[in-house]
Amino acid sequence: MEVVDEWWREVDPQKKLEAPFGAVAELFVKKGIAPDGEFAKKILLKNIEKKPNVSNEDFNQIFCKNIFKDALIAITQEIEK
Repeated sequence: MEVVDEWWREVDPQKKLEAPFGAVAELFVKKGIAPDGEFAKKILLKNIEKKPNVSNEDFNQIFCKNIFKDALIAITQEIEK
């Protein structure tokens, strides 16, 4: 989660606990999460509702949901072995 916090600081340097939707989409492209801005926006919209700003909570939720999902899959695969 430290990496996610670091990324958040890039889009919210003033520590307002929210960042512009477009800035978060640009970060996703910069970090290689999405190939372009349109795909980045689709990722965001799939996980949060469209607002002018993305909250820190929403941002963390995007990553936590996927981390939790991957962890459950890994645990399930270990149990099946």
